[in-house]
Amino acid sequence: MWKNLPRDLKILLYSTILANTSGRMIDPFMPLYILALGGTVAQVGIFFTVNTLAAALMRPAGGWFSDAIGRVQAVAIGGVFSLLGFAGYA
Repeated sequence: MWKNLPRDLKILLYSTILANTSGRMIDPFMPLYILALGGTVAQVGIFFTVNTLAAALMRPAGGWFSDAIGRVQAVAIGGVFSLLGFAGYA
């Protein structure tokens, strides 16, 4: 299956897997960090709830955006925003 994929698609898939894996590694530590900053357990729950709801609400908008400008451009723009988001953690 992988042998027949175009080179660019393989690069996109591998980089997406790497980015998602590394990006999700922070999740187990985020509650500890929020609590260390003086947050409450309720605030930890609110943080993850808002995060999940925001992602769920943005997915249809992302699909519309992708249909409007084309998938390649949408992936490129999404990559830039993802990079900016990761830079915000630094």
